Amino acid sequence: MNSRALTAAMFVAVVVICQPFAAVAQSTCSPDACMPEMSCDMGMSCGCCAQACCCPGFRCANDITGTALNSKPFRWFQTNCLARRKITVGGWVDQGVSFADCRPSDRFNGPVTYNDRDREYQMNQLWFFLERKTNTRCGGFDIGGRIDTLFGSDARFIESSDGLEANWHQDQRFYGGAVPQFYVDAAYNRVTVRTGHFLSPLSYEDVRAPKNFFYSHSYTRQYAEPTTFTGLLGMFDLSDRLRLSSGFHRGWNKFDDTDGNDRINVLAMAEWTSWDCMRQFKFGFSSGEEEPGNNTTLYTLIGKLCFSPLLNYAVQFDYGQSTGGLTQRVRYAEWTSLVQYFNYKYSNNWALGTRIEWFRDKQGTRVHGLGIGNMAYGSYPGDFFEISLGLNWQPSRNVMIRPEVRWDWFDKHGHGDSYPYDAGGRRNQFMGACDLIVSF
Repeated sequence: MNSRALTAAMFVAVVVICQPFAAVAQSTCSPDACMPEMSCDMGMSCGCCAQACCCPGFRCANDITGTALNSKPFRWFQTNCLARRKITVGGWVDQGVSFADCRPSDRFNGPVTYNDRDREYQMNQLWFFLERKTNTRCGGFDIGGRIDTLFGSDARFIESSDGLEANWHQDQRFYGGAVPQFYVDAAYNRVTVRTGHFLSPLSYEDVRAPKNFFYSHSYTRQYAEPTTFTGLLGMFDLSDRLRLSSGFHRGWNKFDDTDGNDRINVLAMAEWTSWDCMRQFKFGFSSGEEEPGNNTTLYTLIGKLCFSPLLNYAVQFDYGQSTGGLTQRVRYAEWTSLVQYFNYKYSNNWALGTRIEWFRDKQGTRVHGLGIGNMAYGSYPGDFFEISLGLNWQPSRNVMIRPEVRWDWFDKHGHGDSYPYDAGGRRNQFMGACDLIVSF
């Protein structure tokens, strides 16, 4: 069975399995019955999501996310005029420092991102956004959208590889600017159509710092998945618990079609949330021609289970493959990853988290140096492992401090003299890091 047939079969299977959950009785909805600001607090036993089912399009506020402390920050620039128009303006500053035990001579923490520099202060993200969310819970038509801008060292990992930021004059080695999102949403009853440039939904971790538990990122987030798409995505709420999405895009992390190949790649997802918001599952895939002659397909399965209002577990499984157009040596490549997260909130402003990951880069085509001069020793076919342990401390609504320790190691396939850590000299690395996020 080829990849496209497998893609179709898996998507149909997920829809069939989830279909019974779509049979949720819908009562008559009236504007007076709707509560636009109502949210489903994780762990409530009263079934607040079910209580709001009278309004079409209701979604649990706690969608799949990596955060454990959910206090909303005070928006410094929000005004009554903007609030009346349902427009939110905000942002944050994320800055931190990392320390690798091996003190690498090239000052890079190997393949670890976004905190990729050793013993150097990094201003990772100075982020601004403007957003208007659509609201058609009581039916009707609405228009919304979002614009995000970013300056910092993380821009190197978020910017488009073709067009947009790639055409800007960015002469700094580590710092630059990026526009991660600018899109328009058009919603009618249970259908929303998103058009423009938007972050990939095929990930548990988010490029936006406040939405993650850890300062560092997994191999899966950086090397297995796309960061952004440019295209169109239609989202249809079959019920208040089941959403199906499908659309097309120009390719992974691409804005312009600079290679002259008028390709259209497909993107599809199915998302299910339990009535009490304690269980969430998402299955999605992207498939198409990324470069002339290079066809890439990615499957993603994400699940989140709340054992209690204080203890959350999440797991993500990715499988990807590329055929043709890679290198003269490699004509076919595949990669697999499995990441697990445990978050325990033991007070209103403290949480403890663990991340355990296995990432297989079978042909050595995914993991590589992303900074100038980083990992100039070739490819690394083999298995990457990492265990991270971290704390989240939120002394106020607008401040988050995230210390963490992380252990990485690598088991290579075949022969070779170089390794991914300590400028090619070691197969493992211990790292400590801490960052500070100030939201506004």
